[in-house]
Amino acid sequence: MKNKILAAFVCAVTVLSLAGCGNNEQSAPVNTSGKTSQSTDRTTPSAEDPLNGAEYPFEFSVVDPSEWYYETKTDDNGESTIEIKGYYGESKRIEIPSEINGNKVIGIGSFIAGNTDITSITIPECVTYIAQMAFSECSKLSEVTFKGEPPELYGGLIHVFEGTPWLEAKKAEGPELIVIGGVLVDTLECEGDVIIPDSVKKIGNSAFYRQESITSVTILGSVTEIGEYAFNYCTNLVSVTMPDSLTEIGYSAFSQCFKLKSVNIPQSIVKIGKSAFDYCDNLAGSITLPDGIKELDVYSFDPNNVELVYKGTVYSGKDGFKQLCKAIEQNAIA
Repeated sequence: MKNKILAAFVCAVTVLSLAGCGNNEQSAPVNTSGKTSQSTDRTTPSAEDPLNGAEYPFEFSVVDPSEWYYETKTDDNGESTIEIKGYYGESKRIEIPSEINGNKVIGIGSFIAGNTDITSITIPECVTYIAQMAFSECSKLSEVTFKGEPPELYGGLIHVFEGTPWLEAKKAEGPELIVIGGVLVDTLECEGDVIIPDSVKKIGNSAFYRQESITSVTILGSVTEIGEYAFNYCTNLVSVTMPDSLTEIGYSAFSQCFKLKSVNIPQSIVKIGKSAFDYCDNLAGSITLPDGIKELDVYSFDPNNVELVYKGTVYSGKDGFKQLCKAIEQNAIA
């Protein structure tokens, strides 16, 4: 009898049918701390609709994992990981947990957006991505701490933290480049010749994505890595000057830079990702690769336009690039 009364109550709160209430119990946050729930009138999310069509209760908690909404995902290796979907509690200063139920937290979804109370957020090193608009319009958020390197920010930092005092402060530091912990994570409207200063150690994923007004990039001597899609679709970029500190160029880093004519590959490079210079239609002629390179893909460069020189041997065309990749792989093993 008590169970029937409780089920009817939950259904009335969540505006669901009595038959739908049983499914919600599986999606509710699991109490792993032994603590008693602090409230009895919060809606319970379902897998299909985490908010159950209701206003999200924007009162957040700092520590207790039993109060977080999250999704458990299993990768191809059978390892379970967590994506934070939202949480509730009373603190205005939030720290994302590094694990829940023994599973690592690797992602943050977008259900935290719109909170008008939160003032501080700390993001652990294990988080690898944050969804677009995740913290947007958090109108009092003035402090953001990344314990490790900033993760992948879908849509860029500006879209993840749009409408927050913290982002406005970061913009003021620029005025064009937004750098956090040595990582260039996003840019404002850049144009013409861009110089990336010594303070930058890494150019983050998609940092200059679709910055179609830049014409040249000079990277000064501290950058070691250019991330995935970093300059993708910079359609008016003509030349790039890379430093001797650079070791890695990521996937599609300069793909679809149709006007790119000039790029130097430093002797320090050990990896050039797939499609790094694909669809760079004006990048032609001979490019010399360093002897110490360990990773290259057949389509890192357009085999129809460019010939590559490795240890004095010239490779051209798709078949030639396949032979080159094998030679590099064998040399790396040796």
